[in-house]
Amino acid sequence: AGGPKPAEGEGPHAHPAYKPDRDSEKVRVAGVAGDVPAVNRYLDADPGLLYARDAHGNSVYTLACLAGQSKTAEALATRGLALDIFEAAVSGNVKRATELAAATPGIALIRSADGRTPLHFAASGGQPDMVMFLNGRGADLSAGPESPLLAAADYSDLAVAAEMTQTLAGNASDANAKR
Repeated sequence: AGGPKPAEGEGPHAHPAYKPDRDSEKVRVAGVAGDVPAVNRYLDADPGLLYARDAHGNSVYTLACLAGQSKTAEALATRGLALDIFEAAVSGNVKRATELAAATPGIALIRSADGRTPLHFAASGGQPDMVMFLNGRGADLSAGPESPLLAAADYSDLAVAAEMTQTLAGNASDANAKR
């Protein structure tokens, strides 16, 4: 399999405290709902749930960000969550993405378990500064499974969507590309 290898600490089950056989549905549901007290209760009982993933490899942090639950994401981060590139992208944490890119120069090309790149996560999360950052790091602007340009155009805040689509289209992103 070609392409860059994930950096240490990358990937859906990289953290030693995370065990994929744990029941993490409840913490994911609470995270997406923005129920910070419930998330904290689950994490107090089982700290390994901080690194729980869904069947697509998305962390509770990523799911919370995509659901607009910034307080949940913040609560997870304050517990010491080491953001991977997808989490940094979806939350717009350019500082963390810069650290990861320094350690793994091709990190903008890494694929998630479901085939998306960090650029897909940045666009879905409405993070124009991260879209610019990843563009500058050589991200494939037309990467499949569906072009990141479509995720940017679908973002609910029209001004943010326009900014991201301008960046992507202005740098030759192909909305019809599928791979």
